Amino acid sequence: MGAPSREQIDETIAAGLAAGDDEDTIFAALTDLHRLSDEELAAIGVVAAPAPVAPADALAEVPPAPEFVPVPVKPRRDGWTVDRQRAFIAALAETGCVSEACADVGITPRSAYRLRLHPRAGAFREAWEQAQTLATARLTALAWDRAVHGTREEYWKDGELAAERRRPNDRLLMWLLTHHHPTSYGWAAKPPAAAPDMTFFRVEHAQAQLAPLVAKLRAVPDGDCPVDPLAPADFDAAVGAPPRA
Repeated sequence: MGAPSREQIDETIAAGLAAGDDEDTIFAALTDLHRLSDEELAAIGVVAAPAPVAPADALAEVPPAPEFVPVPVKPRRDGWTVDRQRAFIAALAETGCVSEACADVGITPRSAYRLRLHPRAGAFREAWEQAQTLATARLTALAWDRAVHGTREEYWKDGELAAERRRPNDRLLMWLLTHHHPTSYGWAAKPPAAAPDMTFFRVEHAQAQLAPLVAKLRAVPDGDCPVDPLAPADFDAAVGAPPRA
């Protein structure tokens, strides 16, 4: 098939520029003129000439690529072993705080969240949820302590501690009374549309579910889900210490 005329090429390019088309669109319009071969288009300067094909004997001299054999990934002792996962879940059930649980097992929270998203960590993910539900009992006790005894406030003057007091939290106290004594302060003392608190039943359910989930935990190779050990800077940040020199 013959090449298009110079006028056809110029008109196609001008139309593409007027329409604001990019280079790829204009090039596609040019190739649609007569569906020319690469050699014909190269002759009129639309595309580059095809690269020369190497002789058959030259290709025969190229050695075949070596067969790739993956190196087996061996789990590291400091990775996500079953013992480390169980220790993390136990700490999380006690504190409800991911960063504290990570500190107990010597890893960063990023490593824990990475494992939580891992496709092979379904039991770990479920145990995580149940552990945080169990932690509500301890957190509730802590909230009662803060509501009754208050939180400590310090007053400093000229760089020295001048006074100290405890400020009770009445709003927190009323919230706890509303949820723990609903017949007097909460939903039961209001119209029936108010919803009951189901925290106690959720905690009981979590207690029943956590043990079998922990038994299902399996070690994950470190190469599959890397562990980030805690560094001295992580401990400094946790306690508010100044950066080390």
